[in-house]
Amino acid sequence: MPLLPDEARLLFLAARPDAVCGEIYFAALAASRPNWQAVGALAEREKLLPVLWGYMRKHSALIPPEVREAFQAQAAVTEFRMALTETALRQVVET
Repeated sequence: MPLLPDEARLLFLAARPDAVCGEIYFAALAASRPNWQAVGALAEREKLLPVLWGYMRKHSALIPPEVREAFQAQAAVTEFRMALTETALRQVVET
């Protein structure tokens, strides 16, 4: 039995694109029909949804359309929030 559920493995592979055989393993995990809601919730909790979405685009044919749309939209929101935080931090440092 694996130590991590497939959903967590997907997230780890997306965060480590240099992993040996990562592309093949990611495609296999995505094709295994994971609980996409759990994948999204975990990625959002860890603030890795933009990273996950960037990696998932290469395998978009394996991902249900409604999941793709939701991840893409939420990734954009997360990136926007991160950009706002970066701007605020730069202003604090510069003053």
